[in-house]
Amino acid sequence: MWNRTGLPAVFPLQFKTPLGGSDYLTVIDSVTGEPILGHLCMAGRFSGCWCPA
Repeated sequence: MWNRTGLPAVFPLQFKTPLGGSDYLTVIDSVTGEPILGHLCMAGRFSGCWCPA
């Protein structure tokens, strides 16, 4: 997992990926279009990360 904002991660985000291959979640800044957070997600499992606010 990486966080490129420099801000503390305070907002919990939880999700479940479909069965199959592992996935990679990328959160994009809606203003700049730059990726701000990345997280590796294992297939078919609940996963979670803390997002900057």
